[in-house]
This record gives sequence, C-alpha cells and structure tokens, in this order.
Amino acid sequence: MSNIKIVVDSACDMPRKYLENNNVKILPFRIIVDQTTYLDGVDINNKQLINFIEEKRHITTSQVRVIDFENIFKECAKEKLKCIYLAFSSKMSGAYQSAKIVADNTKEIYPNFEIEILDTQCGSTAIGLLVQKAIQFENDNLSFQEIVKNLRNISEKIEHIFTLNDLESLKTGGRINKTTAFVGNLFNIKPILEVKKGKIQFFKKVRGYNKAYDKIIKIMEERGSNLKNQLIGISYSGKMEYALKLKDMIMERFGTTDFMINMISNVLTVHLGKDGVGVFFIND
Repeated sequence: MSNIKIVVDSACDMPRKYLENNNVKILPFRIIVDQTTYLDGVDINNKQLINFIEEKRHITTSQVRVIDFENIFKECAKEKLKCIYLAFSSKMSGAYQSAKIVADNTKEIYPNFEIEILDTQCGSTAIGLLVQKAIQFENDNLSFQEIVKNLRNISEKIEHIFTLNDLESLKTGGRINKTTAFVGNLFNIKPILEVKKGKIQFFKKVRGYNKAYDKIIKIMEERGSNLKNQLIGISYSGKMEYALKLKDMIMERFGTTDFMINMISNVLTVHLGKDGVGVFFIND
C-alpha cells in the first residue's frame, strides 16, 4: 500500500471514479449563487450551474475551506502518510497560500510530517495529467522527493490552449470591456486563450469555431513534440461534441490515440462560461 497521499482541489478536471479508485483526495471550491453557498461537485452539479448561468443569477466562487485542508493534512500526519497537494495556480486562486499556512501549522504539531504544497501553475485537465503522472511515478516506486521534482518539472511544460463560445464571461471577469464583448459576439469572434506562468492570457481572436479549432491544432504543431505518443487532455463545458470534434482533428493530424476527456469543473465554468473547449499537452 502506498504511503503517499495525492490531494487536489476541484479545479482539477478528472473523472471522480478515477480519483476514488486511486485514493486521490479532492477538496471542493465553493460556488456562491446569490447568497447560497454550494460545494463544487458535492451539492451542485454542472447541469444545475448551467441553469443558474442561463438564468443570469449572480455567481461567484470562493477557495477551498481552511477546515478541509486541516482535516486532510492532520489525517495524513496521524497515519504517517506523505502528502502532495497539487494546487490550482496561485495566480488564479488563494488556495495554494492557504494550504501552505495550514501545512506549516500541521507540521508544528507533527514535526515529522512530510508534505509538499505544489503550485502547479495549472488548472483543469492539466492538473489531471499531473495526477496521472504522480500515480505512474508511485507505481514505478520513485521516492517522495523524486516524485515532487518530476511533477514540478512537468507542470512547467504543460500547455493550456482553449477557446470559448462567446466573450461574455471575459467581460464579466473584467478581462475585456463591454464594447469589445458586444462587437466580438456580433461578429462571431472566438477568443484563443492560453495559460502562461499560471495566468490566463489572450493569444488570438478568430472568427468562428472552425478557425478556432484550426488555430489550436496549429499551436499544438508548433509547441508539441511526440504528440502521437502523449496522453492528450481535453476539457469541455456544455456540449461534449466540441471535445469530440477536437479529438478527431488531433487524431487525424498527429496520430494520437490516448486521450483524457473531461467536463470542465463547476468552479472554472463560472469564470469561463459554457460551450468552451481546451486542449492540454506537454511541450517538451
């Protein structure tokens, strides 16, 4: 039995069954709809959230509760388990900093407790790819420090390239102004975004989903290597056909056969909106 406990938060997109089968602990972010607080993936599902979005309810998010960090870290310390928390990017959430504080407090009580709070600078299925790698490293009997070192190295090489159906969520989040959003939506503009150093950034704007898909494939061609033999991650919100179309294009262009396809988590849907799709791959 492994003596390493992998912990993630709900910004990690990965099948719950896979996480449960591999004894990975997932800590929920909070979603606040009007004045009601829900735990992401616990007492609100994606269908309910999409309904709230379509009803134009006031929706915000809040980070993982401190008590949830305290419970899992103390549990690991008592059971003498080494712990790795693969945190959602610190540039997009305060969860990493909260976890660091709780980890330090836990180590004051349990001085021999080994824990690594890793700022993945990632989100969505990028963290899912790191979980898959962590489990692979465990199975290969790598040491705790070797696993942490490898995960940190890989996290710096994971590309996040995605597109959204419209510009409303970017307007709401203050990334673009109302005029830009209105004109973009009027002319069917699809933003291409990426994550750089843990932050979402604009890369390009194109007209229509077909051009957006073509641009994503071109970026993969420019930045990826050995894509045929990689596990490629795809996340989607709303309609799965967006993900399947992108998968087919990747298969045709690169010969890739191994995919991890996930619906985007609720906490990310709040900020990115519905009917988006993204791809995740290692750029080395």
